[in-house]
Order: sequence, then structure tokens, then C-alpha cells
Amino acid sequence: MNKFFDYLETDLPDCIIRELLHYIRRFAAALAGDIPVEGKMGRYAFCASAQEGGRVRVHWVQVGRERIAVVGTTKGEKVDTMVRLMEMGGYDRVIAFCNTKNMTDRLAGLLQMNGVEAKAIHGDIPQRAREATLKKFKEGKLRVLVATDVAARGLDIDDVDVVFNYDVPDEQEYYIHRIGRTGRAKRHGVAYTLVATVTEGVRMKEIIRTTRSEVQLLKYDKDGCLMLVEPEA
Repeated sequence: MNKFFDYLETDLPDCIIRELLHYIRRFAAALAGDIPVEGKMGRYAFCASAQEGGRVRVHWVQVGRERIAVVGTTKGEKVDTMVRLMEMGGYDRVIAFCNTKNMTDRLAGLLQMNGVEAKAIHGDIPQRAREATLKKFKEGKLRVLVATDVAARGLDIDDVDVVFNYDVPDEQEYYIHRIGRTGRAKRHGVAYTLVATVTEGVRMKEIIRTTRSEVQLLKYDKDGCLMLVEPEA
């Protein structure tokens, strides 16, 4: 680990560097097995990956308290990307939005397969079952609520840690309502939109342009580390 400082991408506060070094040493075994180590310290999210010669490369992103981000991924990696972001941020109360009823059921099932407690709500689910799911979510007994835009209308949920747009919304209005679910009750807002196809990318660019949203563009690099991406001119 003596070469740690050689691989910092840019300057960080000394206190953060010390914490990073201590944290990375704790997970030296994982790095030796070519497993990226991710974490968050204050305003910084970081990822460390092993390099040749026993050295460690560190990428970091200054996230601040509020984060509205677009994350580039692929169709086959959307669920893994969502789970990784949840774990990195330590989010316990999550709403994920899908464009169709079928996709909400599918995503809830995929999350459960990844060890994440999740339930879907949409118009085809009986009212009593929807109410039971919402009650469980509000009581903190359910980590992820997966919903369609129609099913989420009128829901009074103020303490959401993060919103995921698993599907890029079909309409600008839906996007505004979705990200408005986070940052309520004097909490700081966090929302991620997962973009996996050219069509989704075009649609998201249009939403950003018309809503004049300020967003971070992120993606995982070849080492499995989350990186900021410079927007295209």
C-alpha cells in the first residue's frame, strides 16, 4: 500500500486521504482478489481498485448533499448498478420507478434475487395488497418500493432516501414528479436515472434540456469504479 498516493486522481483534503488509506488497508484482501472497494466519506464517494505491482488506484466523486445523476450502464447490468449504488450510499428507503406494470414486477423479483427486500405496486395488484405494501414501506420494514407512475400518484411518503428511475420516463412530467419524491421533509435529495440504450440516452438528454436540470453524468469504468463523465459539447 506504500504506493497508494501515486494513484490519487486529484488532490483531496488530508483528513479524507488519511481515512481512505485506513479504509483501503482494512479491505486489502478484497483488493488482492481484484474486487473493487467502494465507499463514501462525507462528501466523497470513492472506489479503489488493484493495479499491477501491488499498487492501488483510487477514483473519487465529490457528491455533496444533493445529487441528481444520470448513470450510464447496460440493460444486463441495470439491476447490479442499482444495487451497487444503494450499497455505496447506504440507502434504506428507496423508491424505484418503472414505465410498465410488468417491469415493476420483474424488477422487484430481480432485487429479491439479489438479497434486497422489494415489493411492487401497480394497478393490477389488489388494493388491500397495495396498502399492505405501502404500510410496510412507511414503517421501514421494506427497503425498496417499485412503482409505476400512476400507482405512485398521491402517495404521502416524505422520508425517502433515494429515487431510482430504473426506466427513463416517457414524459417530462413523470420525471419531475419522480425526483420530487426525494428531498422532502427537509432531507437532501438524491435521484439516479439509469440509462442503458441510445433511445434512453436521447430521451434523457431531452428531459435535461427542457427541464434545465443540473445533473451529474456518471458511469462505471473498466475497473468497476464510478466515474464522472464530461458532458458532450
